[in-house]
Amino acid sequence: MFAGVPPQGEPAGIAELLALAPGVWRSTWAVFGWFNVLAAPWVYWLYTLLVVLAGVGWLLGAVGRRQQLRVAIQIKPVLLLVIWLALVSIAVGRWAQVSYAQGRLLFPALAALVTLMAGGLLAYWPLRWQAVIAWMSAGALAVLAAVAPFAWILPAYPPPMLAAGAETPVTVDAHFDKGIRLIGAVIEPTELHAQDEIAITLYWETMQALDQDYSVFVHAVDTEGIVQAQHDSHPGLGSYPTSEWETGQVIVDTHRLTIPPGAPAPSTLRMEAGLYVAATGERLASDEGETVQVGKVYVLPATDALPGATRINFDDKLALVGFDLDRRTLRPGETLQVALWWEALAPMAQDYVVFAHLLLPPDAVWAQHDQMPQAGAARTSTWHVGDRIEDVHALTLPPETPAGVYRIEIGVYDKDSFERLPVNFSDQGVVLAQVKVEP
Repeated sequence: MFAGVPPQGEPAGIAELLALAPGVWRSTWAVFGWFNVLAAPWVYWLYTLLVVLAGVGWLLGAVGRRQQLRVAIQIKPVLLLVIWLALVSIAVGRWAQVSYAQGRLLFPALAALVTLMAGGLLAYWPLRWQAVIAWMSAGALAVLAAVAPFAWILPAYPPPMLAAGAETPVTVDAHFDKGIRLIGAVIEPTELHAQDEIAITLYWETMQALDQDYSVFVHAVDTEGIVQAQHDSHPGLGSYPTSEWETGQVIVDTHRLTIPPGAPAPSTLRMEAGLYVAATGERLASDEGETVQVGKVYVLPATDALPGATRINFDDKLALVGFDLDRRTLRPGETLQVALWWEALAPMAQDYVVFAHLLLPPDAVWAQHDQMPQAGAARTSTWHVGDRIEDVHALTLPPETPAGVYRIEIGVYDKDSFERLPVNFSDQGVVLAQVKVEP
């Protein structure tokens, strides 16, 4: 697993594990697809209620108030089930500290879990009713399992095809290799703000049967050539791979991407699309090159008075509410000015330091600047709730800096302990925007 997905550098803490727990719990019972198809909310409440009732049933049996819980007499098998369930749960918790945890990792303990659930739930009923209740409960849950593919999975994967006789809304005519054509594209909306979502619907057609599955990419590219947002997937979010396409069909392929808060505004972004082989990254050529422009979107300036208006909460102590860059393109040896606007969320006894990094992905830092706000003239211990403070950082690139697309990353840390303030349970730096370094 680690060969493909390296572990986290810092193990997740208790707060982060608690934030992950609801997703692990839901996926133990009913999450489908690529962790993106959910059952109805009441399903999760039902299974949670059953587990809670089972636990209460065991407690009632343990104190002798329900003599019907005959299985409690055989303490060794019950203890074995509890130990096995606890061991698997601990193992999953340990895994969640370093990698991505899903409920399927609990499947080896399901036999123990449902046996204990059955024992606890039957404790509420007289002995003469227990067999009937057991069969009725198992039957109801079996029906729920049988209905799930039709109630939740099938509707999530409709055949993404244009109805016979319907016309493509907006015509595009791009011919790719292997007989694939892009014949239409619709972008909604075409005017938006940073952090808004765009839906790009592509209309594909193939002139011949395809023996390979190609992936689709959609990029939002600014005037500097920087990809500000992108989305990659198989057509139909994987529901209709190209190897299953039939000639004469028009495939409707919708992609959604979000404009990041660091995107320049006002600005125009080119929307580009193309096809590639996921295993090698090799792109299919078209009569317009490796990418086809399918339209443009206009990023409007923020309605807030501050430039680059955003709201990034650092541990409920302070929030970044705006930022500005003096340029989007620079050369080795030049300096990038990054202006940050902070808002105090709570009184702070500690003086915190703000860092700004200019890094080449994945983690090569080529310029950095650490200082207390306004070079110490506006220490965080002097802030009052609601104060807004402007703080400017200068990032100077060394002469040997390689060309590429760089990220601007910021963070806040304690000047004494160097412990970072978390954002959404993570102490990793927050990426604000991208800039281009030219040779």
